[in-house]
Amino acid sequence: MGPRCESNTCRRRFQSSTHRTSRGDVRRTMTPMGKPPITITCECGETKSVAYGQRWVCDRCHRAWNTQQIPAEEYEGLLRRVRRHKLEVVAMGAIAAAVLIPLIVVVSSGFVILIPAAMMTWLFLVLPVWRRRYRRTAREAPRWELHPE
Repeated sequence: MGPRCESNTCRRRFQSSTHRTSRGDVRRTMTPMGKPPITITCECGETKSVAYGQRWVCDRCHRAWNTQQIPAEEYEGLLRRVRRHKLEVVAMGAIAAAVLIPLIVVVSSGFVILIPAAMMTWLFLVLPVWRRRYRRTAREAPRWELHPE
């Protein structure tokens, strides 16, 4: 099993969890992760990542910060943009697989030679462009000015 993570801080899209059934069998399920955390920097310099909608009390100066001060529409808009970027990369991979697999299975097994070329194209051309766009979206994300309670 991978590293232990809080519900909204792992970089994976899904986290696995185990459950016991009524018969005592252990069952592993995949559950979607929570929303990405919001980093709060207190006026005293203390920094903490907090989930949207939660309240945080600074350990140093005891100021309370509430992330519900952030407009829900703006936060949801940011989540939609991030989801769209992730969906784009999954869709590109699915389209490539939808083209290559029938070519290999139906037309000729000689098309297997295209897989390394497709992987290199993905790694050296598509992925860097996608990462730049993803990082630009993160950089251009709105910055909210929270006020202590």
